Parts: sequence; C-alpha cells; structure tokens
Amino acid sequence: MRPGLYDFLRNIYKYYNIAIWSATAWTWLEIKLFEFGLVPHPKFRFIFALDRLSMFNVKSAFPSGNTVHTVKPLQAIWKNFSQTFSERNTLHVDDIPGNFALNIYSGIPIKPFRYSPEAVRNDRELYYLSKYLVDIHDASDFSKIDHTKWRSKDITI
Repeated sequence: MRPGLYDFLRNIYKYYNIAIWSATAWTWLEIKLFEFGLVPHPKFRFIFALDRLSMFNVKSAFPSGNTVHTVKPLQAIWKNFSQTFSERNTLHVDDIPGNFALNIYSGIPIKPFRYSPEAVRNDRELYYLSKYLVDIHDASDFSKIDHTKWRSKDITI
C-alpha cells in the first residue's frame, strides 16, 4: 500500500466522490480492499469499484512501433451515469499513462510506487496529489486543466 493512502482518501473525500478502477481481477481487488482496511472505513467510502473486466485493449502507434494495451474508458461511466458524471467533473489518477488513451483530458499521471523500505520513507506522491486536488476541487470544468503539470506551481484553473 502506498504511503499516505488513508490520509489522501480522507482529505479528498471531503470534496470528491471516490471510485476504484483496478487492472486486477475482482477477487484480488476485493481482497486488497478488505485486507488494507479500505472497506469499510469510517472516514471515507467508495461509490463503486471496477476491475479489469471493465477495461479493453486498444492499439496505439508510437515512434518505436505499435503497442496493444488496456485502457480505462471513462466514457462507460459517463454514458451509464450521465446525470452524475461527465468529462467536466471526472478525474482519473493512474500510474500507467496508457490508461488515459481514451480520456486524455481527465487523466492525472502519478509516479509508480514499488514497495521498498526506502520508497516507504521517501514517497510523498499522495501528499502532493491531495494538495493539488483540494486546490482544484471547485473548478467548473476539469477537462480544461492540463493535469500533466499538476506538480507545477503554475496551474491555470
């Protein structure tokens, strides 16, 4: 589990609905949610959770060649819950940039976390991300913000 996860979820829950979308199978996702004490939790809750069955493969062209990878199509959420969610009010935080292929304006790329004692001591990604999300929470349209620069002090909202 990434350092600061509980504080991160507690802080952003004041401003956002939180959902989980994992590239793992439902069985493993459910085990992680319960074993990490994320479900149930008294300070935050998830409005839904999706697993890899809600993802599909796309082919992307890169200078190094074509690559097939999975994506998390937010359009599926926007279509099925259009009264609540749209590209204007949805953000997608992920450490795999390819997952943003179908919703590039909603993606917030974060650094991957690989467990090690040093990583646990030094990783502050969720702390900084929490500050960013609180700073932009009242923006009228998240799709108009360049989230690739979220670590920068020069964010235009």
